Amino acid sequence: MIGLTEIRRKAAEAGLGLEVIERDYVLNWLLWGLFTLPPLRECTVFKGGTALRKAYFADYRFSQDLDVTLTRPASAETLQAMLSDACRAAMAECGIGFSLAKFAIERDEAGEEAFSARLAYAGPRQQQREPARLKVDLTAYDVCC
Repeated sequence: MIGLTEIRRKAAEAGLGLEVIERDYVLNWLLWGLFTLPPLRECTVFKGGTALRKAYFADYRFSQDLDVTLTRPASAETLQAMLSDACRAAMAECGIGFSLAKFAIERDEAGEEAFSARLAYAGPRQQQREPARLKVDLTAYDVCC
């Protein structure tokens, strides 16, 4: 994991708060965890504002969440397990303390399932008392070409 000094330097360069730069750094590692593991990589498509920023527009707005489309059905239990595995993989690789703080079924209609997860993390700023959180939205109703 990079140190707080590096987060401060990047924040000063960008004219942004430490929490924005830290969240962006943490999102990068979470993405690594999500798309390194074959089960998640093979059944998801990364979308939304964070995807636009990471893939196409480096100067696009900083995002606070990840949006993912499921390309095949998965149960809530399976998704929770896969997200926990992704958190463990990222933590082992970079040292950021990830944990699945909350998982909810937002919509439970066949073929239109939607889930949301909140992942707590202790990044370079080491927010221990009240860990920062990332939101991950997973939907099964988007059409992928």
